[in-house]
Amino acid sequence: MNHSLITIEESKTVDQKIQATTPYASIFREVVSKAIELGASDIHIEPYKGGIRILFRVDGERSLYKTLDSLHRQSFINEAKHLASLSIARKGKIQDARASYPSLKLDIRASILPVIHDDNLVMRLLDTSRNIDIADSGFDLTTLEQLKELTKMQNGLVLISGPTGSGKTSTLYGLINQIDRIKKNVITIENPVEKEIDWASQVEIKDKKLTFADALKASMRQDPDIILVGEIRDRESAELALEAAGTGHLVFSTIHANNALDVISRLDDLKVSLPKIKSYLRFSAAQRLIKKLCPDCKLPISPENLKDFKRYLKANSLGLDDYSQVMQRNPNGCKKCSRIGENGVSGRLPILEYVNKTQITNFLNGVASNHTDMKEAALNKAKDGLICFSQIKEIE
Repeated sequence: MNHSLITIEESKTVDQKIQATTPYASIFREVVSKAIELGASDIHIEPYKGGIRILFRVDGERSLYKTLDSLHRQSFINEAKHLASLSIARKGKIQDARASYPSLKLDIRASILPVIHDDNLVMRLLDTSRNIDIADSGFDLTTLEQLKELTKMQNGLVLISGPTGSGKTSTLYGLINQIDRIKKNVITIENPVEKEIDWASQVEIKDKKLTFADALKASMRQDPDIILVGEIRDRESAELALEAAGTGHLVFSTIHANNALDVISRLDDLKVSLPKIKSYLRFSAAQRLIKKLCPDCKLPISPENLKDFKRYLKANSLGLDDYSQVMQRNPNGCKKCSRIGENGVSGRLPILEYVNKTQITNFLNGVASNHTDMKEAALNKAKDGLICFSQIKEIE
């Protein structure tokens, strides 16, 4: 009797698949490796009539890395989807996925949006080797000390606002990393979970049947000390966050607003009880990321630009006692910063405007809060020669 042998191939992980020597896997690996080298936050793979454009977002701005012609469009997109744990069979369908590449110390969050020429793929790059330390984030010492004090509070609500990609989540993670998570029970509720945190219970909102409000209600029965809510989106989640803050829990969250005082107004727009806001909102902030001057090639501000800068500050009721360290970008760049992206800048720094509990109460009582606003926060960076003077003009 003849017996046929059946060979079962062991299933490969995504990390193993990316090491394949096939042409399109090699291109994908090259793209991801280059993005890591350049410090890109996102990779955009865009199909168009002539083929594919591959772009990197570096320091907040997109730049073209390379193109592939239409002959390779379908095959490369399929391979990229395969290596990003997305379904190749679901062509023309919205998809989201997460993939992990331990060999690259990288997680990616992948998203598909069908467009007229094929599926558009965007991948957010998450460095798994980086432990987010608030002390290394680039905040000035005064702001840093204020943020560290928040982690010592026993209860209350801390809200940070800012546009997508302004570093809000990194700041909140940095605060969580300041907390002894053996002594304190930390629960995070996110959509999606950006980074795994040791000794924290993390809930991912990926099912439409589970909302932030539902997860927040359930977490209250888990004996938490600190709760991180990814985003306050509606009245119910706002009320629940304040309720948790008022019953002995420290709650961190984000909200959509333009500045620190608009955060308070946003809660009012959601019809949240004003007495609850006064009692339990401990800290309201707005954050932006601003381009950092390349330390190797930045230039002292020219006399002509200094005159313009002083006129601008005067017109906006701003000023400095010392202009000796004010710098400007070198448009020619140098070996360190002349890469994909803008010459003369290297990385970004966070700026934060904030109001504390006393200032929040004053604002709600119609009294001026007298806090440092976003332009003043940026001016402090320019005073120390960390950012180009011209960036202050760009802040709304």
